[in-house]
Amino acid sequence: MIPNPIRGITNAICGILVLVAIGLAFLLGGGGFNLAIFFFVMAFVVIVGSLGTLRPRAIYGSLYGAMWMIMLALFFLTGSWLWFLVGIILSIVLSALMKPLLGALLGMGLFAMLSGSQQPQQPYQPYQQPYQQPYQPPYQQYQQGYQPPQQASTYQEGGQQYQYPAPQQPYYEQPQTHYPQEMPPQQ
Repeated sequence: MIPNPIRGITNAICGILVLVAIGLAFLLGGGGFNLAIFFFVMAFVVIVGSLGTLRPRAIYGSLYGAMWMIMLALFFLTGSWLWFLVGIILSIVLSALMKPLLGALLGMGLFAMLSGSQQPQQPYQPYQQPYQQPYQPPYQQYQQGYQPPQQASTYQEGGQQYQYPAPQQPYYEQPQTHYPQEMPPQQ
């Protein structure tokens, strides 16, 4: 498996962002831990982490995680359980848009650019023998009838030349067809 050079960078960025999220949650928490700030930053961390995989399905899956982190942040910010209902509706919408979103992610030049250091895989192509014309005897006109191919009348064996015996043409009696002379009466 080819190592992904971007993965290490995104892992480092995610680690730093998690520490920033914890720090901001304590600093802006007013003496406590502010979960809303923590979950907002964690939503961003989830997306950045998935970008490092260079896999569109992983990025698509991170949209679910990020969306639910935002729903948790909004819940802790407002205290309303309705944000979970909004999260369920958004999950259904994300599921319905899976194919267009994956198509958009695959169509982005970002993946070609980021994975440019990796060698592109060639699709499997089974071995095919080169095309060879089947043997066709030389063309003989129909009016000539069948004529066997011409053979050399001599052959060489042991340094001496010999003649083939003359082929004897067997006599075949041609079948005769008898046609009626008069038409049969029609009824």
